[in-house]
Amino acid sequence: MENAFNFFALTIYDSQNNVIETDIETIGINSGFGISGQPLPEDICLEVDDYDNPGETRLALVFQRNTVLPTKRTLTFPLNKTVLKGSTDEIIRVNVLQGSHDSLPESNKILGYILITGKNLTRDVSKGSDIEITVSLSESQDLTVSAYLNMADQEFKETFNPKERHTPIELLKEQVEDLSEKLEEEIEQAAEREEFETASALNKLSREMKEIVEETKSLTIDDVTDKKYQIEDKKRKLAQEIDNATKDKRISKAKEDYFEIKTECEKLLNENGNDYERKSFYNIISQEKAFFATRSPIKIQEKTDEIYNIIGTIRWRTPSFLLGIFAWLLKEQPKMNDQVQAKSLIEAGNFASNGKNWERLREVNFGLMDLLPRGAKEEATYKIGFGL
Repeated sequence: MENAFNFFALTIYDSQNNVIETDIETIGINSGFGISGQPLPEDICLEVDDYDNPGETRLALVFQRNTVLPTKRTLTFPLNKTVLKGSTDEIIRVNVLQGSHDSLPESNKILGYILITGKNLTRDVSKGSDIEITVSLSESQDLTVSAYLNMADQEFKETFNPKERHTPIELLKEQVEDLSEKLEEEIEQAAEREEFETASALNKLSREMKEIVEETKSLTIDDVTDKKYQIEDKKRKLAQEIDNATKDKRISKAKEDYFEIKTECEKLLNENGNDYERKSFYNIISQEKAFFATRSPIKIQEKTDEIYNIIGTIRWRTPSFLLGIFAWLLKEQPKMNDQVQAKSLIEAGNFASNGKNWERLREVNFGLMDLLPRGAKEEATYKIGFGL
């Protein structure tokens, strides 16, 4: 279409008309100048806690590159800590970054940053309660970030100008320290795996890392010079080099997880699978060569998640699993939002268990799950081991 920003998706098929997985992104072409908004040049991400690796963070994609502005999205996450009103011990950080979502958080550019402490709260917020984060971008790329804490019924909102750099010194120091520790861990792990080429490449980055650490230590909180921006640029460049040097390891780990889940799914399919689930499973397996060839840990993880979903579907009709979930939910009853309804469902669940009415027990389990706070439900997802 003329005078518009047109998007094109390239899909490749094999001789049997099966879709071949590729890492080709959507192509955007500006035909004329009368477009409603400019496309994003890079991904926009949130830095969130990594549930699989406590103490570490990962990137959650908010807007993909080439998204046309203006745009807006809300995401909900469970808090991983309790923050008491008036305290300064625990901090909630909302960090919006620009750059590939398939990279280390330290390698991306900070666009907006909100810091919430106990002094900002009107009441305590508990671990597992929800935080709703809304990110919006105007046509001029002004960024507005809103963080709403459900338990405190409080919203924290700020708007950031894209022409200004937002680099809190405390955050920069923390990122440099985390990156330094991450580099040392990667060197040790590469040596343990006898990956001497990777270890050598990482060792060469150690000297530069130490220099950045020393420069960061000299920064004061009230520093108004450009020094913090120079350090941030060095830190980002170094993080990208670490990311590139360790990509093979992350691909290997993603493949290891994939094959582990694949084996588990095959076993469940043989025991309790139906034709539709088998077809879905073997459709994923037929694409292995293509998504492995992309050399993208994210692409491999996406396929692993698809197999997880098949596992989840099978398990949710397996008696031993349903009984185990019901027993776990009984312990979680005090957290549930509606105690009257919870007691009613638990009575129905006991009746269904005794009568071996597995379909009814499945319904009861889902009903009880819905009574949990969103954060507690999210936590249950990881305990159970797959998406609900």
